[in-house]
Amino acid sequence: MMLDFCPWDKSALERSPDLKSWLQSTSSKSVEFLSPEGWYTRGHDHIGHYKDEKGFTRLKMKKGIFVWSPPPAAAEVAIEDLRKARLKRRDSTHLVLVPKRRCIRLAILLYPLNQLTFFGLQKCLNHSCWVLLSFLSLTDLGNY
Repeated sequence: MMLDFCPWDKSALERSPDLKSWLQSTSSKSVEFLSPEGWYTRGHDHIGHYKDEKGFTRLKMKKGIFVWSPPPAAAEVAIEDLRKARLKRRDSTHLVLVPKRRCIRLAILLYPLNQLTFFGLQKCLNHSCWVLLSFLSLTDLGNY
């Protein structure tokens, strides 16, 4: 099947299982890994809701460190929602993990939001979670 050669349905965390534990061990604060359902709630800092004194429903907010790891087929939808979340609330930290297959296109979409972008991490990090074939080589950047 084609999906065996081009896994459009697998996120970076699914392709490299050690990546999640590595991210948790390198962060001094708690990191929240967002599921697709979490993109629309927790990714926007929502933790629930309550009724105020006038009976109106209000959202409870809590900032955090969020890891977005969409599969390449759904990455543009996730990035679009991340852009909305960053426009509304800028106190949270968002980390986006995307396999190499969609890296250039998504880098263009993420550029207005990013404060820091890494390419070619396989040369920088020596850990088993960084699968060599999952990263964009610096020579690929010259094509765009």
